[in-house]
Amino acid sequence: MRGNVMSDKISPFAVVKEAFSIGWARKWTFLGLLLVSSLPFLMLMGSSILVPSLSGVFFFLGFILHVLAVIFLLTTVNHLAVTMQRGAGVVLPERLPAAMGRVFLRVLVMWLVLMGSMLMLAVPVGVGMYFLMPQDGGEMSWVWMLLIIPVGIIGNVVMWGLILRLSVMIPGAAVGHVVGVREAFAVTRGHAWRMFWAMFILMVPVFVLVLVLEICAFTTWTDGSLGLVSILSMVAIFTVCVLLEIVMLVMNAVWYEKLRLRYEGGTVQPEPADAPGVGPYADVPVE
Repeated sequence: MRGNVMSDKISPFAVVKEAFSIGWARKWTFLGLLLVSSLPFLMLMGSSILVPSLSGVFFFLGFILHVLAVIFLLTTVNHLAVTMQRGAGVVLPERLPAAMGRVFLRVLVMWLVLMGSMLMLAVPVGVGMYFLMPQDGGEMSWVWMLLIIPVGIIGNVVMWGLILRLSVMIPGAAVGHVVGVREAFAVTRGHAWRMFWAMFILMVPVFVLVLVLEICAFTTWTDGSLGLVSILSMVAIFTVCVLLEIVMLVMNAVWYEKLRLRYEGGTVQPEPADAPGVGPYADVPVE
């Protein structure tokens, strides 16, 4: 029953491991989706360079296409990752435009919530700094500056907490499960830090690897020319960043599915949707 939350916590390590497993199982599909979603924007940007007189038009069209491409990427990657966990493994939803519309609205809701939260934090800080700033043009007391630092840290924690907790709305929208803000908070209750640690587990080794590759690239860059080691290092950095993006997207879908099952008591099995394109199992084929 919905609301009967299980006491068992989801392991961040298990989520990262499953994200790698899913990403590797359909690596070429995920890579293809990533590349296809990047092509329209790159083509228009290239056209603006070749025809500078129309650069404004190309930039506007490029922005629109970039937004559509990102929504397409979020929709297809999340749909594939979620349905793979349910056994289907389907790239495109049955109603792609409707699914992209749901994903776009969830992204917009996330953006509005984040902007509202940032304003609620930034306005009091700005007003406080205005009144605390010496009127004679002198520097602010270091004591007050030290007090502002924790506020900035708290603001970043709140921002990342909101991003992680609201991010489960996107995979849900991709498969026809419209998750509201309240439900997203309910589903992720008690797991915000676990979601953060999963991201930390994934990103820290990648950051160290990229740092080592960058050092190799720049230390072998002599006389203004790129050597073989530098070129290979840059290619490796690009490859690692692409793989990281794929795994990060898949990991969010893994979190969604695990948290949804946990929220529903872990006993719900895929079944037909209540209506076309509606419900947690809207895009799961009926056997």
